[in-house]
Amino acid sequence: MMPTVVKMEVRPETIIRAVEGMKKSARRAFMDDLIAATSPEYLQSIGMLDEISRQAE
Repeated sequence: MMPTVVKMEVRPETIIRAVEGMKKSARRAFMDDLIAATSPEYLQSIGMLDEISRQAE
């Protein structure tokens, strides 16, 4: 099954207002997801931090 892709134009101001209206925890999760989707290096760094944390326990 092919994933569905919906493309639409959204003004940056609309996204900013929506993010500003989020609770702090939701805003943090959204930003983490956004950075992870655009930066494979970010995902690798999280994986390395998780590994270091496990080794420290």
